[in-house]
Amino acid sequence: MKFPFWKGLIHYYLEPLKEDKQKQSEIIKDLRDLRNKATFVFFFINCLWIVCTFFLQLIGSGVSINLPKISVDGETVKDAEIHIDAIGLVLLLGFAGLLMLQFVSMIYHRYEGFSCNKDLV
Repeated sequence: MKFPFWKGLIHYYLEPLKEDKQKQSEIIKDLRDLRNKATFVFFFINCLWIVCTFFLQLIGSGVSINLPKISVDGETVKDAEIHIDAIGLVLLLGFAGLLMLQFVSMIYHRYEGFSCNKDLV
């Protein structure tokens, strides 16, 4: 009784698929196109990042953010300012954004994993 089930299962799932040369060539063409587009977007974003970094270095202190210096007791120190470099701020915000994206993606991934197996929730 078990053997016809397994033979049917093997016949249905493990038999090689019928080859369609036209469909395979279309899939290969689409995958190459996707690879080329993804590579172009990756390099374009990297070029924009490099241009922005060089531009901010060229401008220099003209773009820096000046904040008043605050002492430990909470009072503002006279004639003292903290200069925040624009490049450092952009790098810090970009890194923080990537960390937040990674954290949210991890939480989503864990939630999806638990929702697939109802026994764990």
